[in-house]
Amino acid sequence: MVPSRSAPACLEPRNVYIDAGVNWCNTLQLFHQVPEARQHLAEPWLVFGFEASPRIAPFADRCTHALSAG
Repeated sequence: MVPSRSAPACLEPRNVYIDAGVNWCNTLQLFHQVPEARQHLAEPWLVFGFEASPRIAPFADRCTHALSAG
């Protein structure tokens, strides 16, 4: 039997947005339009984007780097 290990406690809540289909980066900042998220826009956000298409992925990678740079 494997001993159970509890996950480490999160010291503070985090704002996380997961875009499971980045496409042409047109949805990476969509969380700005979600009413529940708008009240937290002044706080930091962790944004994770995934794109499965090998044809679009290089563009999405360049786009995310540009967005991260400001």
